[in-house]
Amino acid sequence: MNLNHCCYPKYVFNNTIIYNDGPGIRAGYFPVIYPKNNLVAFNGDYGLKRDGGYIIQPGNNLVYGNLPDNYDDWAVAASDIQLDPELDAMSYTLTSNSPAIDAGLDLTTTTYPKYPITDYFGTPRTLLAGGDGFYDIGAHEYVPYIAFQEFNISNAKVKEKKNGYVISLQGDFILGADSNGIDIINEDVTVTMGDFVETIPAGGFQWDAVEQNYQYMGLSGGIIKFVLTQNGKFNCDASGVNYGVADFAAPVYVALQIGDDMGEANVLFDQK
Repeated sequence: MNLNHCCYPKYVFNNTIIYNDGPGIRAGYFPVIYPKNNLVAFNGDYGLKRDGGYIIQPGNNLVYGNLPDNYDDWAVAASDIQLDPELDAMSYTLTSNSPAIDAGLDLTTTTYPKYPITDYFGTPRTLLAGGDGFYDIGAHEYVPYIAFQEFNISNAKVKEKKNGYVISLQGDFILGADSNGIDIINEDVTVTMGDFVETIPAGGFQWDAVEQNYQYMGLSGGIIKFVLTQNGKFNCDASGVNYGVADFAAPVYVALQIGDDMGEANVLFDQK
């Protein structure tokens, strides 16, 4: 992330910047930046690099494993962390052992004009949005979940249409032994397919007495239909997503989370 001259302050909050060839965050000529709650790791240049910019109130950043060093002409804040972020190998999200969990600054207690109240996936961070009020460092807010005992994808397809790409996903799951069950009408449902993430809020599903299943109907540009049966079989269709077929040449990270229950897998999509 290169930040250069601008007339306005730059508020750099809750980014995950990893595995880049260049620096994680570079304060170039004459910008004024406020860097908070950023996870900067495993980059091929300095993690936090100052080339003449003004760094105001830095802190609560996790900086680790950058080459040749984590800092270059950038003062290390007392609240910074220089430990392995313990990221998931598939999704680069925080795992349960990550030192980034609850280590961020609660931005709602500051006077900054703008700050995120949810993470990249739409998970609330603040009490205001329904979160716990403890910011994690980085773009992902870790929420403990109970893994499905089984999570199977039986059919995964992607096709090009006039308004973008249509993705179809079919599969089934069995809840984990520690699960207290799911209530799909009253719980959030989050679907992840690579960079595509959408959360269907509680109340989005309706029971279809004729078909004997739960259904959600959405709009183009996201999930247009999601059907779930009582025995854990599901069908999800999304359209108008910002994907190219080439993005599906390799297996894609897929996850389904219902409340605090979740399954995840790497899936190779049929591009025919």
